[in-house]
Amino acid sequence: MKFIPGIKRPKDAVGSELFFIFRERELMLVPDREGLSVPAGIDGCTGVDPASLVYFGSADGVHCYTGESTGPAAARPGAVFMDVRSAYGVIGENMFALAGRALHINDWNVGSVFCSRCGTRLGDREDERSRACGNCGSSYYPRISPAVMVAVTRGDTILLARGARFPAGRYGLVAGFVEPGESLEECAAREVMEETGISISGIRYYASRPWPFTGSLMVGFTADYAGGEIRVDGDEITEAGWFGASGLPDLPAVFSLARTMIDCFAENAGRGG
Repeated sequence: MKFIPGIKRPKDAVGSELFFIFRERELMLVPDREGLSVPAGIDGCTGVDPASLVYFGSADGVHCYTGESTGPAAARPGAVFMDVRSAYGVIGENMFALAGRALHINDWNVGSVFCSRCGTRLGDREDERSRACGNCGSSYYPRISPAVMVAVTRGDTILLARGARFPAGRYGLVAGFVEPGESLEECAAREVMEETGISISGIRYYASRPWPFTGSLMVGFTADYAGGEIRVDGDEITEAGWFGASGLPDLPAVFSLARTMIDCFAENAGRGG
């Protein structure tokens, strides 16, 4: 899928459209021949103001908009509102990626109406995705909070931790948000130490992935065990341990960066690498 970001739909553009409509951060889906899909029009959608829709680009020539439904329900027969993460297996990988973009932009759109410094209503800029205060000059961009995720290995095992909010039995990688004045690598070392008591070395970049559910950009690193015994903080992390490729617990969703990194570890371990 080729996605081209945009602020406004080109005047001479032609082609079909998709409308990513949210209500309390849940995505509206409508029935089609194959099940449920993102609507190609908003006729009959309760509480959707066409003037409030935000254009955010085109995917393979299909123009994409996002917006908020203020109505109690969608008027279309069979339409449902679904948690975006749950929609992954319903709408497919490419549409899920677009829904994530739409969610992030819609969160900014509905949450950046007035200036937080002086209370003046904000105005859209014409040349970029931002809003400006005509009174004090403050600028407001979509919030993107960098966070790190670390796959720490010790021999043929990987460090996995269970977050306090995880479902019972599920483990993932140590992760956390970057502090002001901190580099990504410093954040990786700090988070692992704070949450598990483990020190690490050989921190290496792996990949990054947007995580619109928290307005984040997740930056993944691999690292080597350098010392220490597991000692969880008991707050964010309730359990942690070293796991081999053949004994992995319940893991995060397949579309997450954490799962990609853990699967990579398991695949390499299976090849003896």
